[in-house]
Amino acid sequence: MTVEPNKNTRERIENALRAFENSDAAAAASTYAENGVFIDPHYPASEYQGREAIREAFEWALTNIVEQPGFSVRNSIGAGDTYAIEVDTHHVAKDGSKREFPQVFVVEGDETGITRWRTYLPFPPDE
Repeated sequence: MTVEPNKNTRERIENALRAFENSDAAAAASTYAENGVFIDPHYPASEYQGREAIREAFEWALTNIVEQPGFSVRNSIGAGDTYAIEVDTHHVAKDGSKREFPQVFVVEGDETGITRWRTYLPFPPDE
């Protein structure tokens, strides 16, 4: 049985990426369900639950690490409310250095928003 991908979830993923690229933490967090979960080893706690905690995590990254975020979607595949998105990341850090690396996001959603976003890296995050 083939499960068609949910276009609402895909649209929310695109909106979250574009909002982060525009340094709009509140707009990026608004794509999440009220009790959504964001997991990323780049962040101090690595896991955040709830829209407000996710917004604060994004604010932290945009204030402390990333001057100009950038993502290019390389591949995506979806089934139902779950997507795997491969991106080429091209950030400019606060110190002016360029950070270019691949990432994979596995994202789940429902009618209320993104319920879980987990980031996978092909290497360990910088210590």
